[in-house]
Amino acid sequence: MGRHQRPALTLTPSPGAGALTLSRRQLIGRQESAAWLNALLASGWSPTLGPLLEKSLRDEICASLAELPLPRSLRSVRLADLSLGTAPPLLRAVACAPLPRGAPFPGAGCEAQLDLEWEDESASATFVFMPANVVSQPRLRCARPRLRGTLHVQWEWLPYPSNSYPHVGRVRVCFVSPPEARATIEPLGSLDVTQLPGLGHW
Repeated sequence: MGRHQRPALTLTPSPGAGALTLSRRQLIGRQESAAWLNALLASGWSPTLGPLLEKSLRDEICASLAELPLPRSLRSVRLADLSLGTAPPLLRAVACAPLPRGAPFPGAGCEAQLDLEWEDESASATFVFMPANVVSQPRLRCARPRLRGTLHVQWEWLPYPSNSYPHVGRVRVCFVSPPEARATIEPLGSLDVTQLPGLGHW
């Protein structure tokens, strides 16, 4: 790939999104630069988007931990701290197209796929474990995360004049396929939770 050549990105069907082929519609911006989207994302990451995503992710993790089956050697595990850092995700490529008739959303809208990459040295999540037969509460930190994947996004405009401002009504976001995710696992404190009996496989 040449130095100034943008990566090609084509829309791929996502679960529940219906069939999506080049013969059905002409893609808009198959090799569009994502620079303007990165500038927009960076401008709103710290004051709005980052904290909103951080809260949503925290709620999702806590709900998942509450329903997670635990081994007998572990009484509970909880999220103690979560920070997404200050660096917004980087969009490598983008492709977009209008929503077709008969899409999951009844109104006018658009859909897009975004090649996304995110890593931040300051981002981390800390978990507290309560072993069944140990008094101390060992902690485990997931640090220096790295995420790569392709997001499929669909959104619908709220029609005028029922809405006096051009707001987006509904948004669906999912990964087209399981993303590549990496992080460094760091036991904290005098007790290494990864060495507790029964927790290795779990």
